[in-house]
Amino acid sequence: VHRTCRIPTRNECAASNQSTRGHPNICMLRENFDEEDDYLLVLDLVMGKEMFDHLIEHEAYSEADASRLVRQVASALDFIHGIGVVHADLKVRVI
Repeated sequence: VHRTCRIPTRNECAASNQSTRGHPNICMLRENFDEEDDYLLVLDLVMGKEMFDHLIEHEAYSEADASRLVRQVASALDFIHGIGVVHADLKVRVI
């Protein structure tokens, strides 16, 4: 983590982890470590490719796949917004 980034505290990580538990489209924060020069986060392993990689390989999603993906992203965003969390860097590269 670049030192100019806002680093969440242990309490924020714990609260975030508890509040997002159970949503099928949100990976869980399992552990966090504050090392001398680094802040390390251990998240669930997410299998598959990023949306961006799929777009590069296939140039598009089918209408059915695109619709399913948009519903999943909207559901996850609605869930986190409902608990007062905002995703600060939402883009195809991180989905």
